[in-house]
Amino acid sequence: MILSQFRIDFEHAGQSTRMLDFGDKLLADPVITVNQEADRYAPIGAPWSEGSAKGGATTSIAWSSIEKYPDHASARAHCLAAAATLKSGQTGTLRIQVSGGDVWIISDLDFVTSATSPLVPTNSFETVTAATAIGGILSPVIPAEVLTIDATGLPKPDPLLIRITKETGSNGMEKWSEFGLIVPDEMAVTGSAATGWIDHLGYVSLRIHRSENLVDWTTGEFTDCAGSPEDNGDGTHTYWARSIFPVSSEIKTGSISSGGGTSYDTRMNPLIALTLGGVVQDLPNFPYTMPGDAAQMQTDLRAVGWNGATVTATSDILWVISIPSVFQEISNLSNKVYWPMFLVPDVYGNIVNPCDGRDLSGTWKNSADVRTEISPQFARLAYHLIPQ
Repeated sequence: MILSQFRIDFEHAGQSTRMLDFGDKLLADPVITVNQEADRYAPIGAPWSEGSAKGGATTSIAWSSIEKYPDHASARAHCLAAAATLKSGQTGTLRIQVSGGDVWIISDLDFVTSATSPLVPTNSFETVTAATAIGGILSPVIPAEVLTIDATGLPKPDPLLIRITKETGSNGMEKWSEFGLIVPDEMAVTGSAATGWIDHLGYVSLRIHRSENLVDWTTGEFTDCAGSPEDNGDGTHTYWARSIFPVSSEIKTGSISSGGGTSYDTRMNPLIALTLGGVVQDLPNFPYTMPGDAAQMQTDLRAVGWNGATVTATSDILWVISIPSVFQEISNLSNKVYWPMFLVPDVYGNIVNPCDGRDLSGTWKNSADVRTEISPQFARLAYHLIPQ
């Protein structure tokens, strides 16, 4: 007598019946047999016979489970009740899970026998049920199914988690987007956040894709987080992946700009002030009225040290100010161009919202020349089936 290391479920018409569970008593391990029809020939005088496979292979499984009852009447009543519960007229899928290991299925399966009788000899009132079933192909469950579908066939919650972490280093305090993938231990994946993970059977690759706009998605832009994977204590581990691009960095350099457009208001003129890196710029010729003062403003910016700064304008609302190499050592410093304040409608049409300028934005890089100030960042999980 042994304890079962298998869990067996019969799935039919969207329902699942537990046939055997971990820890149940067995006479012996379930036996799985694959049979292949073949024609055999033994020519007279030949040292060996010859064969020709006919196809139509079948997979059969058999096990004998033991149950205990308080008295002989209960045990013998179970013998009758068990005989009446044969899965007659039901063809389905048998799902076989090894404790702490793989999950396999036998498709197109029918139960063909179920025989229950008192167990003898025994020191108590026990019965033994011998069940046999015959089906089609025996195959491993695609690990993606293990990841996303529970034992009843229903979808599991999204296996992808998100967190924002902070870390102080050569770029001051930085924030990072990190994404966690919950993986069942039975998949036994190997790999990394950069290259993706592959299950131990080599059937599927799991990768996290990254996007900044929910339209363009890229791979290979993650690193493994320290301490990953984390043991969740429930038969799963969480594999944490960090985006290679910080959400924000205290120490950074940016090429930033701001400008008007065809939808802008003519009241966004003249330009009366400018802050860069939180510092009010002491330009000698404020206010600058576009487009006529664009060249003068460019000259004045370069004169106070902003080499390479450009100011271009074709009308009072079509203008662009571009400043390269703006260095900052503190987060959330102001980079903004100002004009005289006026009021604009809110979402209800009430003229209450003040409009006094526009921020300069662009591409920032930290001291390691890596793009930063990237928020939001999105991630999605992708499954790639590996050709066999």
